[in-house]
Parts: sequence; C-alpha cells; structure tokens
Amino acid sequence: MKKQEFKPGQIIEKFEIEGKKVVFKALEMSDIEESRKHINKLIGEKAYIAMQNKVSIKKEKEWLKSEIGRMKSGEEVTIVALVDEKFSGLAKVWKQPTDANRHVSEIGIGFSTNRGIGLGTRMMQTLENIARNDFRSEVLMIKCFEDNKIAERLYKKMGFIERGRIPKAVNHYGKYMAEIFLSKELK
Repeated sequence: MKKQEFKPGQIIEKFEIEGKKVVFKALEMSDIEESRKHINKLIGEKAYIAMQNKVSIKKEKEWLKSEIGRMKSGEEVTIVALVDEKFSGLAKVWKQPTDANRHVSEIGIGFSTNRGIGLGTRMMQTLENIARNDFRSEVLMIKCFEDNKIAERLYKKMGFIERGRIPKAVNHYGKYMAEIFLSKELK
C-alpha cells in the first residue's frame, strides 16, 4: 500500500452523519481564527484538556505553523472536522519521536460542537487508519483525565485498554486527578 501524503487543506474524508455534511480535512493556515475559537471555547467550558488559558491569535499562529511543519515532515497529521461547513473539532495523530518507540503513534481529539452524534468514533477510526496505514504504527496510544468518563468510554469502545494511571498528574482548575494511559495494538 502506497503511503498517503497529507498536505494542508487536503480533504481526507467526506460523509454524512445524522443528516449533516461532514468533511475531515488537513489543518491549514486559513483555519487560524476558527481553530482559536475552538480551543478557547473548550477552555471556557473547562473541558478536560491540558490548556487552561485563552489563546491569543499570535500563539495560535505559532501553533499552526508548528503543526503544519510537522505535518509536512510526515511526523503527524492534524485534522479539522467541518460539519455543515462550520468548524466543529480538531484531532491529530503523531509518531513518537525516538528510535526505540517509532512503532508507536499517539492521538488526541476534541470537539467543541456537534458532540454525541458519532463524530468522535468516526474521527478515531480515521486517526487509527492513518497510524496503521500511513505511519505503519504497531501501537496506538491515547490519554485522558480520570474525570472524563465520556472520553474514557469512547476509547474503551474503540478497543483501547487502560495501561495505567498516574495519580495527581493533572491539576484541572484546582482539582487534582489521575491521567489515564490507554493503548491498543494495531494489526
């Protein structure tokens, strides 16, 4: 199987879900304002993500340049989910950086709108396919905060197995909680 190259703005997948038109596309610089609104909405909701401070346009531009650079180098793919042509979420899959664990990829996922309609499941399938087919990964990892039961259920539904917890690894707005590490072998 030929390895797919991912270019900024490239359409990865189009489909319909619950009567809504969905496009998964590779992140591009023109996504800057919508991606910033997305992360700031999650921060405002106190979502279970590592960031807790609102992001400026300058910081978002730096982040986008870095993500696109890593995508161009073949180290990761960052995907924007558009639902009825509106920014709904962001996810990414990346290769681990060292020789000893190059066979491992990690994923991260977050939706700020259109939750609960199956987008997370579909995005995870897409990320897993990229890890398996394009990155040739043998193991896929994901992490979540222990209080994020919705994410933990989704990951386990997708075949991930809890491998461990680090107590107090996360300070979520003053509340300490464990970070859960999950993985699955890709066949």
